[in-house]
Amino acid sequence: MADRYELEALIDAGGLGSVWRALDRHSGEVVAVKTCDCSSGTDQMFGQRFVAESRYLAAISDPGVVPLLGYGYDEPIAWSAMPLL
Repeated sequence: MADRYELEALIDAGGLGSVWRALDRHSGEVVAVKTCDCSSGTDQMFGQRFVAESRYLAAISDPGVVPLLGYGYDEPIAWSAMPLL
């Protein structure tokens, strides 16, 4: 993911995507990365919405909300990274 996060192990998968244990190559920290495969035509719009929602979430700073470390859309995969809790 963005040449920064190396996916190591699948934590769980559901209808909209998967959550992975990943290594942040820049900091050396273990993080969680949520991915969504947006390879079909209708899902491409979902990928764009996923990134837009991630942008809004990244702007929130509150102790009750897990901070977003990064996000992107490496077509066809939309992704977001957060601390692994």
